Amino acid sequence: MVHCAETNIIPYAPSTDKPWDLRRAVHLFRRTTFGEDVLTIKNSLNQNPVSIVNAVIDNAKNLPLAAPPVWANWTLQNYSPIPEQRDAQIAEQLIEWGTQWVIDMKKNGLRDKMSFSGPITLLLKLTLISALPGCIATMFCYRNMHWAILKLL
Repeated sequence: MVHCAETNIIPYAPSTDKPWDLRRAVHLFRRTTFGEDVLTIKNSLNQNPVSIVNAVIDNAKNLPLAAPPVWANWTLQNYSPIPEQRDAQIAEQLIEWGTQWVIDMKKNGLRDKMSFSGPITLLLKLTLISALPGCIATMFCYRNMHWAILKLL
């Protein structure tokens, strides 16, 4: 079942009870991007918050799509027929994909931040149904992906 808002979202309007202040500006940028520099946050206090949200959304919508990896359209025939080698190829691709996703999230803000669960969810599903032999190989693949991501940060 899909859960959707069935009514319009009411835009935030600053008031005495809920002023547009530093706390709310920081919250907005933390939720829609990975934070902003102090100057951008302070300057946003002199702008209409609805205009800021519209700009963040417009920027996300207008970004070009990321180029697919070389292996995006591979079929089973592109992989090694040897299970261990095939598993290693797939693990390497998952690491590459997850690493690129983290880079894109930091660079593209809202658009890629909204795709947060993509590679992680796929990786978990693949490791649960994977032909990798045993828990050790599955954990190795999962830990290496995280290591590659953390190495970039």
